[in-house]
This record gives sequence, C-alpha cells and structure tokens, in this order.
Amino acid sequence: MPGVGYGVYDRVCGPGFRLGESVVGRWVKLERERRQAAEQGRPDPREMEAEITALRRRVRELEKENEFLGKASAFFASVHQNTSALN
Repeated sequence: MPGVGYGVYDRVCGPGFRLGESVVGRWVKLERERRQAAEQGRPDPREMEAEITALRRRVRELEKENEFLGKASAFFASVHQNTSALN
C-alpha cells in the first residue's frame, strides 16, 4: 500500500504487521497514560473505564428491579385495600 505511511512501523514491528500510525499512536498514548497513573499511584484509566461501565450496567439493573418492586408493591396494596373493604 504505497503512501499509507507504514515505513517506521515496518522497521519496528516488521513488514507483515501493517499497523497504521493511528493504531500505534493510540497504543502509545494508552501506555503512557497507564504508566503515568501507576507512577502517581492512581488506577489504570482503562480499568476505571471498565469499572464505570460495569457500575452503570448495575445501576440500570437495580433501577429496573426497583421499578418492578414498586409496581408489585402497588398491586399488593390495592389487593389488600379491596379485601379490607369487603370485610
């Protein structure tokens, strides 16, 4: 692929990898962020992103469960009122 700009990466990684500058650049950026965080005693930013995603998923699940429990509670309250009114 002429003109794609694989030259530097061919020399470093070997000609078979064909990694574009943007891919390698992103990897370098992520590794720099990881190392900087480790030096400063902070967690890895990628681990934080994964944890945030998992926590958001859990919040959605809990919101659905809470909504269901609210509806069930309203249903049973109405059933209880109807049976109390008959007595």
